[in-house]
Order: sequence, then structure tokens, then C-alpha cells
Amino acid sequence: MLGSAQLSEAEFATASPRSELRQQLCRELLQLDGSLRALADEILGLSSVIDLVAVDGEGCTVLVLIGQAGEDMALVTRALAQRAWLAPRLRDWLKLAPDLGIRPEGPVRAILLAPNFQPEARAAVESIGAEALQLVTYRRTAGDRGCVLWLEDSASQPTPATTQSRPAQRKLPAFRSGLSEGDLSFSGDELREFDP
Repeated sequence: MLGSAQLSEAEFATASPRSELRQQLCRELLQLDGSLRALADEILGLSSVIDLVAVDGEGCTVLVLIGQAGEDMALVTRALAQRAWLAPRLRDWLKLAPDLGIRPEGPVRAILLAPNFQPEARAAVESIGAEALQLVTYRRTAGDRGCVLWLEDSASQPTPATTQSRPAQRKLPAFRSGLSEGDLSFSGDELREFDP
């Protein structure tokens, strides 16, 4: 389980920067998308770690992969490989834990989190389909106190999850953070980066 809420102050202070970022992003994602329930975090997949495995309200399995700047194409490739690796193992997971609430015959989708996605990554995801891969960009807030997530439409610029005047163009999980524009602490240049 994600379990980040149960970390003591000392444990959180000693967490590696990568682990701390993963915890922040997964916590934000679970809070913003109320339909997701964490099943396992930091599990070894095919040949790399899956940051989070969750189940949505329909019983579909969702894997979450987090990348750094410049890793967007590698993230798309990893997502495809991890989806292929995880799908046939879901029946075994249910044998071990029948109350997981997953449908092994349901689709496995992936949510990819990265600071940005280049046009090639967006085009690849668009060709694969939004039902399989979803792009989410993140930015750290001032002072690294947390992270802000943006929904991505693979054919356009990111849409801030906290902006209600510009909803995502396709049906996506309802993300609500309760942050105001003032809480984001972005400069004018940073805000213009997200304008279409």
C-alpha cells in the first residue's frame, strides 16, 4: 500500500529525493482522483519498478509510472511493457488476495507522470489510445512543499487540474485539489508555458 500518510517525520526526512517525489505524486494522484485505490507501490515489474498499482471504481487495474524531465518517451515504452507484464498476473494476484476488487479480464491502463511530454510522446500515446495510457504532468510548488498535477490531452497543451474554466477535452477522472491560483506560486512565464 502507499502508506505515505503513516510515515513518521523522521522517516519522511530520510527518504531519498526520488522516493519523496514518488510519495508526493502518488498521494496527490490518489487524492485528486477519488476513484483510485492503491494496491501496491514500488513493486518490481518486468525489469523495472512500477511506482504504484491501483484499482479504479470499475475494477480496472491502473499502473502509475513516474519519470523525470527528458524521460517521456522511455516512460511510454516502459508503460507498454509493464501493462503487458501485469495483465496476465492479475488472476494470480486474486488467488493471493481475493478482496482486491480487480477484474482480471478488465483492461490495464497506465497513468504516466512527468514534468513534460514532447510531441513524439503525445503522438505515440494518441496512436495507442487514451483508454490505455493517460499523460499527467507535474510541477513542484514553491519550496517543494508539494506537487501540482496537470491533465494532458495528447493532442494539445496540458490543462491544469485545478482550472475549472478550461476542462479537459476528453472524459477523464475528476481531479480536484482545492488549490487556488495563488497557491500555485507560478511566475507569469511559467503560466504562459501552459497557454495553448
